[in-house]
Amino acid sequence: MSNSTSPQLFIPNVDDVLNLKPGDLALDCFAKWSPVTSISFRGTDIKGKAYVGFFTSTGPTSSISGTYKVGELVRTVPVTKMLTSNETTDAERYMNSKGERLSMVHHIPQAAYLSLIHPRGF
Repeated sequence: MSNSTSPQLFIPNVDDVLNLKPGDLALDCFAKWSPVTSISFRGTDIKGKAYVGFFTSTGPTSSISGTYKVGELVRTVPVTKMLTSNETTDAERYMNSKGERLSMVHHIPQAAYLSLIHPRGF
């Protein structure tokens, strides 16, 4: 786990997913809160979790697609550059256990990472 600048961690809840609409701010893949320009799809997975696909504006002629799913960490480029896949999952698990929706990577305690508790990876 890197100790460079700490990006935001965001886990959308039911309201974030069901009520997202154009004009709202959403966390894009570069970890910037950008205005939503359109909603591309909505649905529910086989486990009953709601999700939404959207586009955010990145400039006058460009946009980025994104997806929110209830209870799942939004995996942005800065987060995935800082944390391994397992560490990202551990951070998501920790935040969900504490009922946290928004945090910073450096606010997740080292003990939350299972790779540190179980060094052999299990």
